[in-house]
Amino acid sequence: MPQMEIARSIALDDETAIRLYAACQFLLREEKKNIPPELIVRDAVNKLHLSVSQSRPAYAMFFAATKSAAMKMFHGDEDDDDDKSPLPPLLTEFPTEFMKLTTGPESIFLKRKFRCQFCETPFTAPSLKTGSLMTKFDPHTQLEIYIGTRQDSNKEFADFALFNVVVCPACLYAATEKDFDTWSTNARGEAEWVRRNRAKHSDKNKKSFRLQLTKRAEIAHRAGRNGQMLFSARRTERDAEIALDLAVEALKFMRPHVNQAQQAGLLNDIGVLALMKQLMLEKQIDNPDNEANVGELKKRRVEAVRQALQAFNSVPEQSAENFEPRELARYHSRRFWAAKEIRDVQAFAASGAALQRIYNQYENLVKKFERDVQTQEDNAKKIRAEIAKTGNVQKKEAMEKQAKEIDGNVSMIRNGLENARGVQKVIVPIYDDISFEYDKFKEMQRQRAAQQAASA
Repeated sequence: MPQMEIARSIALDDETAIRLYAACQFLLREEKKNIPPELIVRDAVNKLHLSVSQSRPAYAMFFAATKSAAMKMFHGDEDDDDDKSPLPPLLTEFPTEFMKLTTGPESIFLKRKFRCQFCETPFTAPSLKTGSLMTKFDPHTQLEIYIGTRQDSNKEFADFALFNVVVCPACLYAATEKDFDTWSTNARGEAEWVRRNRAKHSDKNKKSFRLQLTKRAEIAHRAGRNGQMLFSARRTERDAEIALDLAVEALKFMRPHVNQAQQAGLLNDIGVLALMKQLMLEKQIDNPDNEANVGELKKRRVEAVRQALQAFNSVPEQSAENFEPRELARYHSRRFWAAKEIRDVQAFAASGAALQRIYNQYENLVKKFERDVQTQEDNAKKIRAEIAKTGNVQKKEAMEKQAKEIDGNVSMIRNGLENARGVQKVIVPIYDDISFEYDKFKEMQRQRAAQQAASA
């Protein structure tokens, strides 16, 4: 019988089945190798507080199975390498408080169903009704910071940054919500999995990722309750910090398995996750309860900024230029401020120059598009004025055709103008934010060069 078939036949849903399967694997290998398998499963069911069907024939059949048969069910065939890595203890018990999570109209919480891109496990995780939250924009990290609930909302505040990274309970893959498939209702009212825009992983890579579970488990166990708080609606800032570490670990695994352009995107994502960790550490520093640990927290915060800068600096310049223009501007803004804090003069100067170039490029591009639109519209008006005057039918038809072509050109130029203005809307506040520091830096460079020339 296939490994998961027996668990699915016992459990009432796929999520229960995968948790039962994981718990039995752990108990068989780590704790109770000499205990009869029926007791192992009973223990797993009790530990996870699972709802299972005791009336199904498969359940009775399983309890009647011999130990060797049960071992084969849970371990698989001898040549099945997928199941030879130990499962972390945190999978043997989930926080019971999450199962009782209130998600009614008065609650800020949601239960969202996700599916992992590596092990295809469906699971439920806590999320927030972000429409009820207020944010402020942090210009240095280019990230939204959640600061409270809207005045028209009667919901208690919870920080979405605590739950922004989702962790798969089966393989400990971690990423932001957008990198997981989600269970949603389509326009026809049918429930279905919505596949997100993400990299495709070969079976070989998925298998390799699963075999590195122990490394991720070591990171996960640093979170509260030996890692269980990663799956809880009561995550703390420290738990969220560990979730971010797991997400970085997943991106590092993917890097060797994608092309150069995708690697650049992953490095940028690693940098952004590190800045999210920096913000999480700042919240811990500002928390009066952490006064005794402020020194250590500040060191970890600087290390997070250093990690972000290292990732940004690792993006090849040519690959960065292939970023979407708005993302390119955000990339250089994040790198600029990280470099300023870490005192990386080369990165600071390079990103400052890049932002100045992008700012000038789109300022000139918007002006050019505006001139082109005006010129083309003036030409169209002249032609239509001529059409009104001429009595020559053939000439009128030719001019009408010419006017329509100009209208088409105007439409295309306007589209380009709107796109350029969209980029300009992002780059202008970024450049305004960095210009004072960058101009001061350039002035210092000029003075230094003048002093060196004078002393030569």
